[in-house]
Amino acid sequence: MDRPPCWPDGAPTPNPCAGALYARLVNNTFDLHGLWTGWRFRGRVLVSPDGERISPERLRGILFREACEKRLTRSRAAFSRGRDTAHGAIVGRL
Repeated sequence: MDRPPCWPDGAPTPNPCAGALYARLVNNTFDLHGLWTGWRFRGRVLVSPDGERISPERLRGILFREACEKRLTRSRAAFSRGRDTAHGAIVGRL
């Protein structure tokens, strides 16, 4: 591994900056900032501020279900609009 700029060549042990870089790149452990304050990555899981761990597979499943629910809602709305229009046209002809 190349030494980061904050770890001089003559230093035998990494300073805090280099240690943080190592943890982030090698162990994938880092805290998120901004709107994600409190969330953090630990290895391959995303950890919520409450400590709930979300694996990539679980997150994909949650997003897949949400997409399916949106698609079902749009489909039901389109079917309902089509049925109401057809019903109105049939009643108008009588």
